[in-house]
Amino acid sequence: MFNYLKLKTGDFGREVREGFAKDAKEDREKMKTKFLEFKNQFSSILEGFKEIKDGYEDEKLKMHKIWKQREKKLDRILINASEFYGALRGIAGASIPEIQLLEGKKEIELDELSAGDED
Repeated sequence: MFNYLKLKTGDFGREVREGFAKDAKEDREKMKTKFLEFKNQFSSILEGFKEIKDGYEDEKLKMHKIWKQREKKLDRILINASEFYGALRGIAGASIPEIQLLEGKKEIELDELSAGDED
């Protein structure tokens, strides 16, 4: 019984409590280190994502600009071709084959394109 009381109240009991406190502190330090490692890894992932997203957005804007420029060029070509076609039809009349795209018809059949070549 004397040993039990000594364990409970004596130096050994203090050592056990101090050991538990030390272990808890070490556990907290390990958890803190693991958290910081996780935080750094996650930050790297987010940084990579942001770089890709920024690059994507930049490329998207550039492509929209290019597409808009091409669209304007195509519109100009179509308008010029239509004006030229109209002038020719005005001079030559029905002897010029009908080009449906320039007549305002949106859909063009492949057969109709090749039929124009046969005349």
